Amino acid sequence: MGPKLSMMIKSSSTHELLIQFQDANKKVSDPYKIVVDSTYRKYDVPMCAVTGVDTSKITAIIFAVSLKGIASYTIDIDDIDTGSTPASTPPSTPPSIPGISQARKLAIDLTGRPFFMTGGTYGSSAGTKSDIHYRYLVGGWRKWNAPDGEYANMVMRDADSMGAVPQFTYYKLAYEFEIKNNFFIMDEAKIHEYLQDMRLLFQKMGAFGKPVILHLEPDFFGYLQQYSVSIGKPARAIPARLRFTDIPECMAMPEMVDSLMDCIITMGRKLAPKARIGFHASHWGDWYDMNDPNAPAQQKAYSVADFLRSVNADKTDFIVLETSDRDAGYLEAVRGAKGAYWTDKDRENHLRWVGYIAERLQKPVLWWQMPMGVPSDSPGTKDHYRDNRVKYFYEMVPRLVALGGVGMLFGAGADEQTTTATDGGQLKRFNDAYQSSRVELK
Repeated sequence: MGPKLSMMIKSSSTHELLIQFQDANKKVSDPYKIVVDSTYRKYDVPMCAVTGVDTSKITAIIFAVSLKGIASYTIDIDDIDTGSTPASTPPSTPPSIPGISQARKLAIDLTGRPFFMTGGTYGSSAGTKSDIHYRYLVGGWRKWNAPDGEYANMVMRDADSMGAVPQFTYYKLAYEFEIKNNFFIMDEAKIHEYLQDMRLLFQKMGAFGKPVILHLEPDFFGYLQQYSVSIGKPARAIPARLRFTDIPECMAMPEMVDSLMDCIITMGRKLAPKARIGFHASHWGDWYDMNDPNAPAQQKAYSVADFLRSVNADKTDFIVLETSDRDAGYLEAVRGAKGAYWTDKDRENHLRWVGYIAERLQKPVLWWQMPMGVPSDSPGTKDHYRDNRVKYFYEMVPRLVALGGVGMLFGAGADEQTTTATDGGQLKRFNDAYQSSRVELK
């Protein structure tokens, strides 16, 4: 262990970056060389490797690049910090994030109680208590029922009748990208409609007068991070149309994608003060093989977290995570996937990544849309595919809390998956047992 200089760096193309230090005696150190590329990542300079200066009296840091014939380039350097050099091998267990008081406060704000929350899409038909009841909102939702936006009222009333907090998972930007390879953020008509719909939702939430959760745009932030890397520009340099006279919250903001998310948060705080807003973190935004013991797990998790911060995640209330939107048995039987059924090692690798996300963002984390399959030795069949996440997660709630977890939600992400109607009562048994002896958030 020892002092270090840490920073997040990304370049428009691959360069050799030279870092030197100047001390109070005007001496300049020998260059410390690192190779930077278009992936936004964390770099450490161990001070024990700095020679030629008094490292206790550093007065300046010098960055230099060898152009090698390149006429133009950009290098982003952010989050410069000092600390201790990490161990040479990554820890085998996820970092502990004790005392994330935001989780306790969030649970109290939402339910009036300081306990780790459970819920999902299953509703009252499962015969067990839900703390949170969620539904998707996709494009065109405001016209599903009359008058405009009535569907949102129906979901909030339904959740309220069960004694649950309603949650909306807003899924529009990623969907547009998936089907048309276009985020539509520069399409004036579409982004205007998107913001109008979002504003209407917040107005409905405000009129409801009780706590509501808004989970923003699963997959979108992962796609956006990859797009940002591919074009060599940070989010603050990606244009987005924002200025419309009927969306006053956006009128004074720069027309960039980070301001789009800022506008949504600002809108929510103004129109629905009891709403709580969270962004979605996708592991594949900066993917790595979780089963590779030599993979840079911390670096990759920090990359995802720092990208979310670049689009104003610091202004949100929590972060949403997922494990899989399909039963493991479905992935095995239908898609031929190998290793989809979790082992203890898979569980630990996932928790390790989550720990780094929570550590970096210092936000409560909410697990969402987890599969409801039942453990089995065979993949299973339609509506009865195997999985073991229900068992794993209910058995390790105290560990989830130690990582900053505030709750976990179960729901099928597609047709043909196991549900509470076909799981033989598994989720009800686990959830009833948990509800009788809840884990308190610290």
